[in-house]
Amino acid sequence: MLEINVVRDNGCCVDGARIVLYDTFKDLELNRNPIRTDYTNHKGQILIGNLKHKDYFFFIQKGDLINYNGVIKTWVPLLPGKRAVLLVKITKSRAKGNAGSIGVSYKDCF
Repeated sequence: MLEINVVRDNGCCVDGARIVLYDTFKDLELNRNPIRTDYTNHKGQILIGNLKHKDYFFFIQKGDLINYNGVIKTWVPLLPGKRAVLLVKITKSRAKGNAGSIGVSYKDCF
């Protein structure tokens, strides 16, 4: 299970950010074969289940804010019985600086 929490530069959650999940980096680059497309809730979160235990690539966008300047992949493969929790910062596409994931953790999920 994968939980993605999306925030802006100032740490505020991003409601309605579009998240597209891909199986491979090539699919992400070519914007083809998405596994799932969904939107964050009012807390800036999305929970994605029924995934294989592997790495995934993702693109996040809300208006002119994107994650492509930073982290575009789960840092470690998803694990059985665990929920991978990602905190991802999105910025303007031309912004300089260190955009991307702020943290990754696992929670028991039974």
